[in-house]
Amino acid sequence: MPSSSKPLKTGVIGVGLLGGGHARFAATNPDVDLVAVADPRSSVGRKVAKDTESTWYSDYREMLGKQQLDVAIVATPDPLHREPFVAGFRSGVRHVITEKPMATTRADAGRMRDAAEKAPRISTFSSRFASNPWTDACITSFRRAC
Repeated sequence: MPSSSKPLKTGVIGVGLLGGGHARFAATNPDVDLVAVADPRSSVGRKVAKDTESTWYSDYREMLGKQQLDVAIVATPDPLHREPFVAGFRSGVRHVITEKPMATTRADAGRMRDAAEKAPRISTFSSRFASNPWTDACITSFRRAC
């Protein structure tokens, strides 16, 4: 779905196996401008940042504070989804995607829901952010809302 619209400024939080895949996809998608990745593991974060020509942050909060993102993709370990998801919306990120499961506790899911409901933005859950009709539809929806 190549478009003449401005690419969506995107950051990935957690760039292990799944997050690294998200970052590589984002870096090769003409509708996405991968500007940053965040991972506390220096060797992993720096490698993905170098491979995708993006900026590495050891702390996602710093990334969210310095980058004006349209999209944040949360791909941390499952029990750690809540904090970066909520922080993304609080920092003004327009759209937040998180890997499934959304949360591992009912309390975390409730806080994530509350953060998403307070933000006039789109949140979604993914098991794979790759080129397919679902991804194309998400990018189209995100663009319309930006």
